[in-house]
Amino acid sequence: MKNNISHTKIWACAIIIPLLTIWIGAALFSVITGSPFHFVEELGPRLIQTLLVALPFIVLSVIGSKQSKSAQNGVNLALTLVIIGTFLFWGYYWFDGISYQLNNRTGGANIGIGLLMLISPLVISALIPVGMYLGKTNK
Repeated sequence: MKNNISHTKIWACAIIIPLLTIWIGAALFSVITGSPFHFVEELGPRLIQTLLVALPFIVLSVIGSKQSKSAQNGVNLALTLVIIGTFLFWGYYWFDGISYQLNNRTGGANIGIGLLMLISPLVISALIPVGMYLGKTNK
């Protein structure tokens, strides 16, 4: 028997967390740094960022929907790890950008963090089997 509550919770996270992480994060960045919030000009990149945040949750939803009810501890732990991983990666991204602006640093974009954010869904999704395994062993 599949657990629809967990599946619904994961999909809710796949919608809410990207909105908080990217859109609210960008608004806070704008407020903290005094930079203008360019909604239209930055719509494309923000939609891509939103998708990058949502991908691990979508992967977990697909994997979690195939698990039995007895495996829900693993699904729940995997969800927790994905949330933590997401906030760590994107928290660092916003912290780097804010500190760059507030410390009046000069130079170009941080290419390293940009590349890291592109592979972040893979790294965060790698936490899913870890959570599934640990959740099964800690019943």
